[in-house]
Amino acid sequence: MEDVALTLHADSIAQAVQMELISNVTRAIEKGGTAYAIDYCNTAAMSLTDSMSKVYGVQIQRITEKNRNLANVLKTSNDRTLYKMFDGQARLKDTLLYEGGKAIYYKRIHTAIPTCLGCHGDPKKDIHPETLRKIQLFYPNDSATGFSLNAFRAMWKITFPKD
Repeated sequence: MEDVALTLHADSIAQAVQMELISNVTRAIEKGGTAYAIDYCNTAAMSLTDSMSKVYGVQIQRITEKNRNLANVLKTSNDRTLYKMFDGQARLKDTLLYEGGKAIYYKRIHTAIPTCLGCHGDPKKDIHPETLRKIQLFYPNDSATGFSLNAFRAMWKITFPKD
């Protein structure tokens, strides 16, 4: 598949996974508030990306320098380099590169809706105390708070298998 087509395909996967995640988190918030959503994310967010990976036949990850879940840390030098590039260049929307014979697509994730701030905003003004207690309970080394609306938060990393 040529780069333009692969980029479009990867972008559609990232958008589908993002919408599925937002939909599930929104339902959890509607059911029991942001504290309940932390319970949901702790038990189901990783399995959601894993199941979507199987559906699309790719490896899907959410990665960041400011992680909540240790599985979402930046692992490779490309991860770290692209994170810094995305963080410093607002116009950079996505990147496709090749590593070890595999195509890897990176796409930025923002705190795009006010609901995001209920778990990722300022702990003193945006996050309910009960929610903050849950975050600290499940993620004692959490660094995924302190974001403002539309701030760069993380990246989708979609790795295609070797052809």
